[in-house]
Amino acid sequence: MQSCSIDPDLCQRLDQLQKELREPAEVFARNGIRNTIVFFGSARIKPPTDTQAEMDRLHHDFQGIMMKDREEWSELDRASHNHYMSRFYAAAESLAGQLAHWSRTTFPTDEQHFITTGGGPGIMEAANRGASRAGEPTIGINIEIPTEQRPNPYITPGLSLHFETFPMRKFWLMYFARALVIFPGGIGTLDEFFEIYTLMKTRKAKRYIPIVLFGSEYWKELINFETLVRFNTLDRASLDFFRYSDNVDEAFAFITEQILRDRQNGRNGHNAS
Repeated sequence: MQSCSIDPDLCQRLDQLQKELREPAEVFARNGIRNTIVFFGSARIKPPTDTQAEMDRLHHDFQGIMMKDREEWSELDRASHNHYMSRFYAAAESLAGQLAHWSRTTFPTDEQHFITTGGGPGIMEAANRGASRAGEPTIGINIEIPTEQRPNPYITPGLSLHFETFPMRKFWLMYFARALVIFPGGIGTLDEFFEIYTLMKTRKAKRYIPIVLFGSEYWKELINFETLVRFNTLDRASLDFFRYSDNVDEAFAFITEQILRDRQNGRNGHNAS
């Protein structure tokens, strides 16, 4: 390509994109993966057992002590906050486990729905953990970034994919997705949600993908969609592309009903834009 002869760096980047398009396709084909349920959420959310242990330690250390140091109060406040947020780890693990079991008992082998995450810690680890403990294969689509991101130990060997580019990682997180569960998260989680939301709203995704925003208090405080509607920068019908949930059983029922409905309607095409 002429552009490569002019710009070797561009040529190298194009080669990397092609590699990250081709090699995962081979992995998915080899393992018979055609459907996924994708979990997003913060890498910082910890398991309840870890946060409870930290709370117990701090209560023991500070017992009978008059806490005057601002750092002591800040440490206790952070630990309390982490423990509160750990309920989302437990919910993600439970929901992923239920969905993995449901897939195994509902679909033939070549139509299984694999629990898939960004492969890192936090909510991603919880979802991979839930599926793994249900005895089902689970996928991690990882990328190297300076902080927080590392493959978690619950990804099925051979299904931990590593990416250097965000576009290809996003492509493979999206391509086979039949449902999305989005837990509280930061900029990365928002990026994934809004990109997929935009693809569906602009009809660039080839099918409807049910989206659950888990943790309504968090999401409604973070993003006031009613403000967009009020100022006429978003039509109210666009709010139907996702659903809030605070309950694992409720989220499970919604996702499974939507997947089965799409299946009955014959909408099994791929999602990539």
